[in-house]
Amino acid sequence: MELEEEIVDSEGNIHKIVGVLGKGGQGIVYRCLDKDVAIKVVLRDRDFIKDKESLKQYEKSVLNLSFKPIESHFPMSIPLVTLRGKQGYVMKMAEGYEPLKTFLKKPSVLENEEKDGIFRINNAIQELCKDNHHMALSLSYYSQTQGLKSRLKILTHLAKLLFRLQSKGLVYGGLEFKQCVL
Repeated sequence: MELEEEIVDSEGNIHKIVGVLGKGGQGIVYRCLDKDVAIKVVLRDRDFIKDKESLKQYEKSVLNLSFKPIESHFPMSIPLVTLRGKQGYVMKMAEGYEPLKTFLKKPSVLENEEKDGIFRINNAIQELCKDNHHMALSLSYYSQTQGLKSRLKILTHLAKLLFRLQSKGLVYGGLEFKQCVL
């Protein structure tokens, strides 16, 4: 499947594609020339889904999502309109957000290196642990986790948010770090 230069929505609007924002198990999200919108295209076996029955079912599920009561303080990108001849939709662009993984992985002097698939323990940790390789590995791992307390706070907040979204029928698909933005 190649990057298309233009995608047409079900209302006949033409959206010029300027790049890929992200790819995942469900498809691709494109950045458009119109900076206010993005386009999510659902793929099957890395190609567009075009059979009429699948398109009809998908459009119905997207329309159902569009009419759910969403509280105004949820900064969500909901479908504005479906695509013509493809499973996908146009959504408002969520600007100014950062992927969750950027908050979880902060640079550190204890940062470990991985080159050519080989994990190397940082010199500062090696010096600290001397001959205790097991302790060096444990500290190396912990230095990359940002601490249990901060992870539990993030997970608690996400669990509450996901519960509220699910109770309104708004949770769809898999949850990945690159799909969670703050």
